[in-house]
Amino acid sequence: MRYLAMLCLCLIGFAARAETVTGTATLIDLQGKVEYRTTEAAAWQGASPNQKLTPGQGIRTGKNARAALLLSDRTQIRMNENTVIDILSVGSAPRSTGQSKFRQMAGRAWVQSKTPPKSLEWQTPTAIAGIRGTDWEMAVAEDGKSTLSVFSGQIAFGNEQGQINLVADEQAVAEQGKAPVKLTVRNLKDRIQWVSAYRMAPWRFVALDGDNLPGLRQRLGETNDPAARGRILADLGRWNEAEQAFAAVGSDAAAIGLAWCKLRQGDGKAAADLLARAEAAKSTEAWGYADAARLIQNGDLDAARDRLSAIATRSDLGQTSAWLMLSDIATYEGRSDNALAEVQAGLQRFPDDARLLARKAQLLLMNDQPAEAMTAADAAIAADLTSFDGWLARAEIARREGEAPTTLSAYDLAIAMKPDDDRAWFGRGSALAEREYVEQARADLNQALALDPNGLGYQGELGTLESNAAEWPAAEAAYRAALVANPADYVALTGLGVLELKRGHPDAALENLLKAG
Repeated sequence: MRYLAMLCLCLIGFAARAETVTGTATLIDLQGKVEYRTTEAAAWQGASPNQKLTPGQGIRTGKNARAALLLSDRTQIRMNENTVIDILSVGSAPRSTGQSKFRQMAGRAWVQSKTPPKSLEWQTPTAIAGIRGTDWEMAVAEDGKSTLSVFSGQIAFGNEQGQINLVADEQAVAEQGKAPVKLTVRNLKDRIQWVSAYRMAPWRFVALDGDNLPGLRQRLGETNDPAARGRILADLGRWNEAEQAFAAVGSDAAAIGLAWCKLRQGDGKAAADLLARAEAAKSTEAWGYADAARLIQNGDLDAARDRLSAIATRSDLGQTSAWLMLSDIATYEGRSDNALAEVQAGLQRFPDDARLLARKAQLLLMNDQPAEAMTAADAAIAADLTSFDGWLARAEIARREGEAPTTLSAYDLAIAMKPDDDRAWFGRGSALAEREYVEQARADLNQALALDPNGLGYQGELGTLESNAAEWPAAEAAYRAALVANPADYVALTGLGVLELKRGHPDAALENLLKAG
């Protein structure tokens, strides 16, 4: 990150500088319902990617929606769900004169500027922040209560009752009629997880059959029942074969299995039709999980949470997917403490469940607690020596700790146990790329893409490998493919920026690096 900041500062010298506040804000990414208005009194209307917004206009995100803006002065703003921001003025270039001003009426916004504007004012219903910081977040509650978290730089935060100064790793709150006060902060990193490129994948957290991997392989050769074979194949990660097996029979169980296949493909409508066809199985645990996944894919997270919470209370519960899926939702929302609490709740009922223990390890690693994460991963493997998720977690922890031999051996075991799961191939490919084993890394990353062409960060990682190997056309092709799937892919944007710099295109490099954040 420090390298990128220095790189952007150098590239700024190539950019034209104006001395006005007539800049614009470009909508570089949107997820879900995002709207804008031309004036404060105008009606809201649908926004579109790459749309330019000008001073006097406003932008808002709906429930479970997100948006990202890149300003002319190279400031980046990311908006979480239910956020409303009015654009009052924008500097036309980095460090231009005049004052950039914004008014945030609700929601959460994260702001980063590698070249902070000479003057940036951020208004809320209860305070005004004078920004000299480069990385911070503002959250505005329904009653106007404003919480400012500073990750780097310095910010003056005040209202008519008083003013305080905040520096890196400090936080303060302002309420109606009260002067701002500083808060005791436990871990500011948790507060910006919603900015990261996390994507929910409920099919990763459900077991259609539920047996361990050796049992699945043995029973696959023993059963001729298409629905049973489909469930086994799905749990082995052989989703294409599972879909064929489910499609061969018209039972409710097969329809539920086929719905999972469609959800994994992103076809929510087909999944909904299949679940409607299996209406007679609506009271079953299996139908409930599939419908919760459908709700997640539709962005109705509250309804999904309600359904999963209801499943978790069942006395005849057969698996721990309710808590695993609830933790997935909480992680997506940037609530890491809640995600871990969901897993802990599941462990209260199923203390030796390998999947819950492996998920706990993953969450602890995300919270920068590698020692605690390794303890949880070891517990998962002790509970089930053939736990793919346990070995995958152990590999990821070892990789974070720089233990190359342990990393590669753990990935080897995970691949041997479940060769049709893309995650271990991607992990091992990334680890090999770090050690500059280009051919082996390329083979693993391509295998991961063959298993999941839309894997988050997969094309970006391949692009980085090709760029480091000076295979520039292949690198650009991989980065471009990544950005088609996800325009905000920070790995691809960063890699493309560095690639453009190597090619002698500083303006294009700067644009991509700033979009990466």
